[in-house]
Amino acid sequence: MKKFIIALAVILCVASNATPSIILHPKSYAATDYIRAILGEAENQGYKGMLAVACGIRNRPEKLQGVQGLFSDRYDKANKEEVILATIAFWESIEPKKCEFIEGADMFCSDIEICKKSWKKIPMVFIIKIGDFSFYRRIKAGKK
Repeated sequence: MKKFIIALAVILCVASNATPSIILHPKSYAATDYIRAILGEAENQGYKGMLAVACGIRNRPEKLQGVQGLFSDRYDKANKEEVILATIAFWESIEPKKCEFIEGADMFCSDIEICKKSWKKIPMVFIIKIGDFSFYRRIKAGKK
């Protein structure tokens, strides 16, 4: 029932071209920014991949900063089904239990060779591979 209500709300929002104005981070990112980033990163990764990316973004202290998918044109090209899946993934990522499968990962990358070069000074541990994405959790000073 919960998924049906979320899907219905998304359909109504998408059909009316409304923009949710819920502020989710002090830098004033709106829900549509997160959904745009999820689609920009994982539109071809299915629901589980979209949920993993949504959870990874939520785990990041800087949220959308540095998430390249936010600036992708994939959102504008996506079909309504993809937008609905990304929106459901975004809203479900609010619930911590839905994100347990990525074990606190806060970094993700689909081209690991490029990421290893740009992340080489960041201490992190590999968590899981989902679809084309590898997920990592940064290691905080003094922790493993």
